[in-house]
Amino acid sequence: MPENENAPRLQPHTPGQPEPGQLEKEEAWLWRLALLFLVLLATALAAVSWDKLAALPYHLVLVPIAILCTVILFAGFAYGRRKRVAELKILLRGVTSCTSFSTNPPQTRFNPI
Repeated sequence: MPENENAPRLQPHTPGQPEPGQLEKEEAWLWRLALLFLVLLATALAAVSWDKLAALPYHLVLVPIAILCTVILFAGFAYGRRKRVAELKILLRGVTSCTSFSTNPPQTRFNPI
């Protein structure tokens, strides 16, 4: 007789399916790669357009710097949000593993007055 009937049952790992933790690691790696690529594109845009904008009589030299800073701030924001969502997923798994969600509500008896 098992000690805790409400404990989550582990399913055996099948060779064709990746482990649940592995998918999250790959997703985090893809996010980091995409944000790094975005920052590299912004850096390349700033480097290519620097001389062309400096040659104009207008003060447009700050435009590439502003674009680069905006992209870096966005990448930091997106990475922070992604990290927060991952923490919340872990918290949600912990909460759902501690509680059991049954389809039948518990039967309570009321004493008649």
